[in-house]
Amino acid sequence: WWENADGQGGTWTRHTIATDMYQPCSEWAADMDADLDIDIVAASTSARMLCWWQNADGRGVRWIEHFTGADIYTPWEVISADLDGDGNHEFPLGLEHSIRIYSAVGPSTNGWMDSSILSLGCDPSWDCISWTASVPFDASLGIQVRASDNPGDMGEWSSMLTEPGSLVGLLGDGYSYLQYRLVMTAGPSGLLPALHGISFAFDVLGTGEGGDPPRDFGMVERTTRSQGPSS
Repeated sequence: WWENADGQGGTWTRHTIATDMYQPCSEWAADMDADLDIDIVAASTSARMLCWWQNADGRGVRWIEHFTGADIYTPWEVISADLDGDGNHEFPLGLEHSIRIYSAVGPSTNGWMDSSILSLGCDPSWDCISWTASVPFDASLGIQVRASDNPGDMGEWSSMLTEPGSLVGLLGDGYSYLQYRLVMTAGPSGLLPALHGISFAFDVLGTGEGGDPPRDFGMVERTTRSQGPSS
């Protein structure tokens, strides 16, 4: 894919997603795993296969390949859409003389999903985290967080948070990059948790020096339709 580096279409930067798919004939961009970034689906007529690539870092630099189907005769055109209203993407795939639909056979009962790395543009002093979610009686949803000054090395995850609360002591003050992880488990009923939104509050002035400056709070908020884990 080509990044519009200057935002005006004058300078472009090339990024490689994969090198092992022979002659891809159709590509599609969509948020396949509901983590608020864009993933890629591709079909190859020559290789007779269908794959999608997860945008693992949310920046289009690191990709994880997911194999969807092989020995598919003459795939020509692939798109993705939620055809049955279950919150998951299906792949309508155009073949030479027919249309075939690929869908997930069922969700995992437990797993985790990492957010993209968020740049705050300041040196924060952390305050609290809050979120809204629907959690069935026999399911669970937990959140871990981490912060760093180096997006290439975010460090260890915090202990598990099972309800909104303070971030003091969980994240180091002054770190300008933030990431969170959702850890979800379904119970015997098979009902899955759903995270609707998450926010982080912090003092954008940081800890400061020479006395206590007036507090100026910032907020990072994300709205998501994540339902069910991706292990």
